Amino acid sequence: MINKLTFALLLLLLVSCEKSPQAPASDGYKFGEKEYEKTKLEVELVIIEDQETFDRTAKQYVSRLDEIQAFSRLFPSANKCIIYIKDPDWTYQPEYIGHELAHCVWGRWH
Repeated sequence: MINKLTFALLLLLLVSCEKSPQAPASDGYKFGEKEYEKTKLEVELVIIEDQETFDRTAKQYVSRLDEIQAFSRLFPSANKCIIYIKDPDWTYQPEYIGHELAHCVWGRWH
């Protein structure tokens, strides 16, 4: 028979195995569920030099344009993705490169 202390310790161990709530990253997003996981893939970067070109390019591929800072196009069956980022000479936003690379690796997680 299990005593109360042993039971309490076992319960504590089980509770500590649960995922803790995730805080948003510096880009404001929380990581959701993985759609897939690709660790070997071809990544192409398209570096865009100004806002006008960025907006025009984004309209071709993205449905929601409000506050978008970067975007990617995923081709999971080909193990390829294309990341569209702003030229750092125009605006330096390295956190969005990482965000888009996360889409390349794990798909549409938000």
